Amino acid sequence: MGSDLEHASADLGAGPVATFRQVTLPRLVPAILAAAALVFVLSFDDVLISLFTSGAGNETWPLVILSSVRFGLRPSINATVVMMLGITLFVALATALALKMMGSRGRAVS
Repeated sequence: MGSDLEHASADLGAGPVATFRQVTLPRLVPAILAAAALVFVLSFDDVLISLFTSGAGNETWPLVILSSVRFGLRPSINATVVMMLGITLFVALATALALKMMGSRGRAVS
């Protein structure tokens, strides 16, 4: 995404929040929707594969989460999911920071 439209909106007097809301976000909506659909399909597929391949007496993590959603969430499930989301967020932010630092050193990042 080029920054020409953001610069143009700033030149026309829009603030950073208005620029994000009226210029940047509408351009990102298709990518956000595609990512959400992909995540849903992959998660659904993970549960289905676990249902078909788990043996008797074995419960995979997706099945544990699915059964806890059906029959009431346990605090341990909530804590584990929060930890997994935290680790994922940390890795994503660290990657974004590393890419930003590499880009500021003059390297081409594509």
